[in-house]
Amino acid sequence: MKKTVMMIAVLALALVLLTACGASAPQLVGAWQAEWMGTTLELEFRNDNTYTLKQGEETVVENGTYTLDGTKLTWNNGSTVVSATSQKSDNVEYLTIGYTGPDDGQAYAITYKRIR
Repeated sequence: MKKTVMMIAVLALALVLLTACGASAPQLVGAWQAEWMGTTLELEFRNDNTYTLKQGEETVVENGTYTLDGTKLTWNNGSTVVSATSQKSDNVEYLTIGYTGPDDGQAYAITYKRIR
């Protein structure tokens, strides 16, 4: 009986620890910037669930809406689903967006730095 109680306690503790280690939803709202293949990308998420992606200084690549469910980010421009995680390092916030390329099926990850 004592072993059973101990086993249940250990399993309960393991479940609590695993839940605490789970990825939390990133705080997307704001402006983010990344360098990708020699080009500056600027991605802005707004409170109304719209976003704008710019390439270079003037070129708007995409405008659209998004939804975020945990770490699952869905661009509502054809339902491209990607993952999004954020982290802080030395008071700088980073957002990594992973996705699969539409043309080649390759997995990519772009890490953006919060600029505002």
